[in-house]
Parts: sequence; C-alpha cells; structure tokens
Amino acid sequence: MNAQGPGAGSGERGSAGVLVLGVVAVALVGIVLLSALAQATAARGLAQGAADLAALAAAGEAVRGAADPCATATAVAERNGATVVSCAVGDGPMVQVRVRVPVQPLPGWTRDATAEARAGPVGL
Repeated sequence: MNAQGPGAGSGERGSAGVLVLGVVAVALVGIVLLSALAQATAARGLAQGAADLAALAAAGEAVRGAADPCATATAVAERNGATVVSCAVGDGPMVQVRVRVPVQPLPGWTRDATAEARAGPVGL
C-alpha cells in the first residue's frame, strides 16, 4: 500500500510557478530584442530616406551650377534627422552622399545607421 499523507509529493510543489516565471522571462527578453531590431530597422530606413533626399537636392543644385551642392545636401539631411558623413560632386552634376543616424537599440548601446545615395541627371 501506498500511504499518502498531507506532506506526500511536496518535493515538486511550486515547480510549475518556477517554470512559468522562466517562460515569462524568456518572453520578455525576446520582446526587448525584437524592439531593438525594430528600432535599428527604422533608423536604417530614416538614414536611407535622408540620403536619397540629400543626394537629389544636391544634384538639383549641381545642375543649376551652385557653388556648393554639398551644403544643400547637409541642410536637407539635417532636416531629416541625419548627419552627412561624406558628400562628393563627381563628373558633371553627379552627387554621392553618405549619411548616418544615431540609434540606441538597447540602453547603453549606441550605434549609427548609415546609408548612401547617388543622384544626377539621367545618362551620366
């Protein structure tokens, strides 16, 4: 016969609670990592948009014969939340712009999302 008293099987008592806490902790870490990935992806999109607009604006200025198309690129990039890393006016009015956008996906971890764009008249 198996006698089961009030204390029988108490060695596993509460183990389901610990398991649930572990699953919740893993889920929270996953949510934090997905949030960091979403922030990094959004910053990359912002950087690409700013680079595209800056390159187009600078190329437009270069076509008109402006003295410093890169000044226009810098102003446009800053209005779009980016900083110009490099700007080069090539053959004719062809302009290449590289920008960066700082992003902090996790507390204490800051990175730069970068993007590059090139613009100019068709056929160059």
